[in-house]
Amino acid sequence: MTEHLNSTDTLSAELRALPNKSTSFASTQAAWRFYKNDRITLTKLHEPLLIGAHKGIATQCNQYALCVHDWSRLNYRKHDSKLDKYQITHETDVGYDLQSSLILSDQTGQPLAPVAQRLVTANGSYATYQGNDLSETVENHLDEVTHCIGKLEQQNFVKPLVHIIDREVDSVGHMRQWEANNYWWLTRSKKTPLG
Repeated sequence: MTEHLNSTDTLSAELRALPNKSTSFASTQAAWRFYKNDRITLTKLHEPLLIGAHKGIATQCNQYALCVHDWSRLNYRKHDSKLDKYQITHETDVGYDLQSSLILSDQTGQPLAPVAQRLVTANGSYATYQGNDLSETVENHLDEVTHCIGKLEQQNFVKPLVHIIDREVDSVGHMRQWEANNYWWLTRSKKTPLG
């Protein structure tokens, strides 16, 4: 009962902190200063999610932490104001490419925390796991996810990660790389005839 009251009180306090007519300008200005601050990096913004992942893995996973990697296209063909969008595959496929990695419980399959993201733009790419804010080098999906897996393995989570990736990563060369580094992984592969 006490836990319920405390969470309700916290929620009420958060709701009171939301902008209203008299504080909306101050809230907007505070948000602008926060995002404009050079000391606020993607890595810093991502830290609470990594902390949550460490806690979630410790309490919600039994033997492994399942780490699902996937890509999404963010399509902005009609937004002329976005100057950093790029042509992804063909002339009308314009926007951004987003790679995300999400930790799931090996017991329930419930999501615990996003542990990595990389956004590719016309200028380069931004990742939560890189030291600088913009990398002008844009790798293909297979090299990119291999780099991401390496960074996540350095986190030393309390349970081993099992990296789950769709059939796009059906690449013997990359699988050999993961094997050499003792990564645990699961991917769909194309059926090939024997002989």
